[in-house]
Amino acid sequence: MGANSKGYFKANSIIDDRKISSLKKICEAYYAETKNAVMPVADFLATPELAQIPFLPSVVAELRKQLGDDYVTIPEYTMQTDQFGGWHTDSANLGLVDFVYDPSWSQVQLAVYLQDNDAEYGGGLDVRPGGHEEYLTALRHDGFFRRVLRRLRNKLIPSYSIPSKAGDLVGFHFRLLHRASQQLNSRRKFAIFWVAAKNTPEVQRYIAHLKSYQGGLGDFEYSQDTLGLIAEQRLNVANLSGGFVNDN
Repeated sequence: MGANSKGYFKANSIIDDRKISSLKKICEAYYAETKNAVMPVADFLATPELAQIPFLPSVVAELRKQLGDDYVTIPEYTMQTDQFGGWHTDSANLGLVDFVYDPSWSQVQLAVYLQDNDAEYGGGLDVRPGGHEEYLTALRHDGFFRRVLRRLRNKLIPSYSIPSKAGDLVGFHFRLLHRASQQLNSRRKFAIFWVAAKNTPEVQRYIAHLKSYQGGLGDFEYSQDTLGLIAEQRLNVANLSGGFVNDN
């Protein structure tokens, strides 16, 4: 993933303060009306201010730097409200399939937090830097020794709370152990998430997993404005064709 061997990156001020304020109001209103702590993809794409965030030029420029010019966006779009999950990896639900443990596999979870990650309120992400790296690769990826090494390394690596500000873009490898920064005092937390990866055959293997694991990708549509952003920048979006750099 880019040049960062720690397994995460941060790009400052992807979204400006004025837009952050507007997004907070939209998210507050959505949560007040629906009580959905995790916004479904269809609702995300039906909200123009959210739907365009993964395809903003500032976001695209950073992801091309990290994942290559022809990276692929994977349609796991959501907005989460007041979620404070514990330590886990996003690759865990794939089990021990071989490509997940290939050192070259580069798939990242992207997050834009709508509040600062500060010591008093939390609001961002804690990670175990470098824990995504795979060693003893001559041994079986699902073998005893590699599994023990992964667990031992993650226990020994000190945690680090990424000092993100509202509107920063945070990306982290699917194998990286992470958790929501812990909340010590009450404050509403909003986070926008989606997934992107280097353009490799593993993208299709992951999409196949989504269809089996979640019972399908669900019914959703991109607006014409969002499709315009995708087409103008010649982006790859999984399960969306239309003459972009590479259809997936």
